Amino acid sequence: VFALKGLSKALSIYEIVQDTSKAESASEIILDKFPTSPAADQVRLSKALWLIAREDTEKAKSLLIRLSAQTSIDSLSASALLELGRIYLSELNWEKAISTWSEAMYKDRRSTASFRARLEIADLYIYQGLTSDAIELLTAQIEKSSEVSKIAVLKIKIGDAYYRQGDFNSALQYYKLGAEHLLDARLKFAWTSEMIGDMSSALTEYLEIDRESPETNSIVKIRIAEIAQKTGKSEIAKHYWLKVISDPTQVDSMGQYYWKFSQLLGNHPANLVLLDSLSQIIRNQYPGSPYTDDIVYASALAYQQKDQHESAINRYQELIDN
Repeated sequence: VFALKGLSKALSIYEIVQDTSKAESASEIILDKFPTSPAADQVRLSKALWLIAREDTEKAKSLLIRLSAQTSIDSLSASALLELGRIYLSELNWEKAISTWSEAMYKDRRSTASFRARLEIADLYIYQGLTSDAIELLTAQIEKSSEVSKIAVLKIKIGDAYYRQGDFNSALQYYKLGAEHLLDARLKFAWTSEMIGDMSSALTEYLEIDRESPETNSIVKIRIAEIAQKTGKSEIAKHYWLKVISDPTQVDSMGQYYWKFSQLLGNHPANLVLLDSLSQIIRNQYPGSPYTDDIVYASALAYQQKDQHESAINRYQELIDN
């Protein structure tokens, strides 16, 4: 018993640190010495996942089918069926995927695998346009669930179904219900608010997300800058475009964010140095960018208004030459 516990613990650690080689060695010992133990069935599930990672889905499928039928642990059987359904999905065998996940749903209704199987079916229904079926499936689970976090996930998924229908107002209601617990719901609430033209609510939500979770990806900052610029809140827009263009992880292959920032500057002489700097950056970092001409033109106008005609002519000539 202690040997099995030790091997199981070692296997768990190896999986956490992603040392697959040592994990596989420990798993082989468990299968050899304790083939009928619950730990051996857990090993079989792990082996199937390793095979899937190596894209050896035929062997994984065979192992999962046997495991789901033979194990005495319902939660483990549900996990095997969940992964088996995902393989069928990857093969575009949607009918088989749904029937497999349906079996997983009822193997152990309290297990995480059962819950995820329901979500997988709902996702596939939504993808197929069977949104009413998805809503019915998810609503039935809400009525039976008492876990706040799971209920929030279900409500977001119902919101996704309504969004797919084009019923943005219903989608908003469900995203708002899930927003108290999950960031994903808040992002979807903000985006859907944009879709219905409620820019004020969208901007408010995005700003709150950025304030409370500044580590979120730059998409939130871009949306803030875009909406603020469209709604005339230029100072907010400037602040967030500067955040975006100063983010080294942000991909901007054509320099459009520099261009959008430059639009907020206009061609006022007070912004001449900054416009010149922006035109130089976009010229050097994004050669061939279609936005270069606009920034150079704004710079030329600024020089002209400041009566620095020679500099203005040089920039006009640059536009003509290019």
